[in-house]
Amino acid sequence: RMFLTTGNGTYSAYPPFTASTELGEFEDGSRAGQRAVAMYREAGNAAALPTALHVTGVGLVFAGRIAEGTALIEEAIEASRAVANRLTLAYGLLALGQARQAAGDLAGDRELTAQARRAIGEERLRSTVAGALWTVSVRNTQAENAIASRDPQLALEHVSEATSILRALRHRSLPVILARAAAYLIALERYREAREQALEALDLVRDMPAALHTIYAIQHLAAIAALRAEPGEAGNGDRVRAARLVGFVEARLRERRAFYWYTERQEWERIRSSLESTLDEVTLTELVAEGEWMSADEAVKLARSV
Repeated sequence: RMFLTTGNGTYSAYPPFTASTELGEFEDGSRAGQRAVAMYREAGNAAALPTALHVTGVGLVFAGRIAEGTALIEEAIEASRAVANRLTLAYGLLALGQARQAAGDLAGDRELTAQARRAIGEERLRSTVAGALWTVSVRNTQAENAIASRDPQLALEHVSEATSILRALRHRSLPVILARAAAYLIALERYREAREQALEALDLVRDMPAALHTIYAIQHLAAIAALRAEPGEAGNGDRVRAARLVGFVEARLRERRAFYWYTERQEWERIRSSLESTLDEVTLTELVAEGEWMSADEAVKLARSV
């Protein structure tokens, strides 16, 4: 999701932020962004400042520091207006909407998304790569708003359009969107399709087993294992896999202090509820503890076996 809310070219402004955010290490990424903000302020670089403020603010939101992140995103929006940069203004409004969504304000998110679409002037971007990536960002935001509004079918429709665009562009954000699609398919109980999407996401990030979107793909496969497991002893193998994978995911997200967005949170709650109702407390605790100690490569291997 981070790739899609920062816009075309945003990451190139500050490479350390790129590396940290791809791994989901948002606290480190935000510190790198804050250094960029200080550097651009000192140099009087008004053109570069909006991007630095934007990515730093988004990083703080993803670290769960929503109020701090929101303040920086709002400052980025004003800095974009000051230099008449429609692109960074529009992406800033989109990111502010997601910050509102993280705080539970779905109506505010929808209004800011509409403002962002007006600000960028979508007609002038038609049939361009920048326009295609903008459409992906908007659809991703709309999808998350839809799932938070309890409409997984609409969320899937939005994300399916984004997937088609990213496939055509062979864009590196495709694994992020595939993981999103897997989550929405799980919410619709279309487990076979969800598994295909999650496994493809893992294939595309095979060289980054510790990345945040790898961890989310693993969670989705854990959900499939837990929620489609057969009753009784026949489903124990799936439940054991799910419990270990849950342990791995919880430990890795805890290390990163990552914010649980609605999609991941409601899915995690469903997994936990399912496992707690089918495994005894001691067994579940032991399996989760085993998962906490798994390496990323071990977790990916186990997830592929679902």
